[in-house]
Amino acid sequence: MFTPLPEFVVWETAHWLVNQRCNALLPGYLMVGAKDPAAGDFADLCPAALAELGVVLQRTQQAVRDVLRPLHLYTCRFGHEAGHTIHFHIIPVCEWVAEAYGRDECYRQLQQFYAQPPADASVGATEFDGADMTLYICREFGESKTPPPVVGPSVAQVIQRLRAQFAAAFPSQA
Repeated sequence: MFTPLPEFVVWETAHWLVNQRCNALLPGYLMVGAKDPAAGDFADLCPAALAELGVVLQRTQQAVRDVLRPLHLYTCRFGHEAGHTIHFHIIPVCEWVAEAYGRDECYRQLQQFYAQPPADASVGATEFDGADMTLYICREFGESKTPPPVVGPSVAQVIQRLRAQFAAAFPSQA
């Protein structure tokens, strides 16, 4: 089972662990994963973990919103990779990320597949499809050898701010 290094852990509850995605350079790109090593899918979760999940996702999104003030905040579940429990990706789309996406010619080419083109398709435009933005963030901030520069606080600074946010908002579960 995958276990993140302690420096990436942001918050945890009885059944869930929240951490910065270890291989992502995007500050605030979080993972919410089940602690039960046998929990590969919803059907594998105990009733208490299922009951806690909604609260954990809500509190995690609220903390990211409070700390980063993103334009959008995506919550995705993929979880088909061996060695991982059921988990969710919490992906902040800050204005600087949207602007970097808009300047990247490679990803602007994806607009040719849209049923209806965005109102503003100019270079640097911040209109985008959510699936394309998710692809951009995963590839450029997680796998690229030349990722876009981070604007604002670093991953380590955001982790510290999120920890403080959780501790202040939920002291009994910190």
